[in-house]
Amino acid sequence: MTDRELILKKLEQIEQALQVLERHRTHSAKEFERSLETRWMVERGLEIIMQAVFDIGAHILAADKKNDWEDYAGLIEKLGLHGVVPEEFARRFRDMAGFRNVLVHEYLEIDLRILERVVKEELENFRKFVRYIMEYLERKAGGGSLESEANMAKNESKPE
Repeated sequence: MTDRELILKKLEQIEQALQVLERHRTHSAKEFERSLETRWMVERGLEIIMQAVFDIGAHILAADKKNDWEDYAGLIEKLGLHGVVPEEFARRFRDMAGFRNVLVHEYLEIDLRILERVVKEELENFRKFVRYIMEYLERKAGGGSLESEANMAKNESKPE
């Protein structure tokens, strides 16, 4: 069973981090290079958001026994396939999993131009994710399952 309160708490974490990141939306890669404090704040905010996204997705899929994903990119893809988020959104959004791994595990020196692009261009996608999850929770409160969600999403995408 989906724990609505847990998901709402994670959505609140995303909203709080988005509010902080919004203040840094105009920063350039050069500004991140000059201010380690600002850079760390932005990196940490993105890390919090992305981890909350993946925690929410994992919880939703596990609640309906849909643990057929192997990594975070696959998790996002499965959210699309099961109708939790639109499939097209999931295809575009799945790349955030790789960026999250770079932030968390520091596989590479973080390219500050990518950090700048993410802060300037991707915050709206996190807001969309929050909206999609809220819509999912509303549908779920009406008794829907992931199978019915996926069928509804496919039917809505068919031309009439």
